[in-house]
Amino acid sequence: MDETFAPFPPAYREIYDRLVAGLGPIHEDAVRVGVFLKSRHKFAEIRPKARSLSLELVLPRRVEHPLIARVLPMAGGRTVHFFKLTRVEDVDEPILDFMAEACDG
Repeated sequence: MDETFAPFPPAYREIYDRLVAGLGPIHEDAVRVGVFLKSRHKFAEIRPKARSLSLELVLPRRVEHPLIARVLPMAGGRTVHFFKLTRVEDVDEPILDFMAEACDG
């Protein structure tokens, strides 16, 4: 996990820790490009990038949030939401609620 975040600002790891805190049992698959989060299925990808931490979150519905960069519909009515996060403060209550919903979904 540390290798994934090492070349990037320390805030990225803090953002990640805040995103996953309180989710319950999840599987974290850390690879060079990021971390894949799974409960019963993959529900999120977190990728450090040069200017932001990208959160790709699969939800059973489309949601609105000012930090969503783009949205892609998927089969079965699910939607992938792409968030751009740069500060720990970006991880607000709605995003934490979306994380919990995606994990439970």
